[in-house]
Amino acid sequence: MEELGRLCGHTSHQTAELLNRLVATGSLAFWRQGGELGEVTWALAGQRPQAPGVVRELLR
Repeated sequence: MEELGRLCGHTSHQTAELLNRLVATGSLAFWRQGGELGEVTWALAGQRPQAPGVVRELLR
């Protein structure tokens, strides 16, 4: 979450709020943070979720 927030220019809290708003508006089906490295995973509305490794690679 920290890395995603840094890339977006937000704090972790702001990033979580943004992701929650995207879920509320229907842009994302869901998001979650977990795993031993705190990976953030999400699924666009109408798509199946990606594996955490895919998200991690997108952040590099």
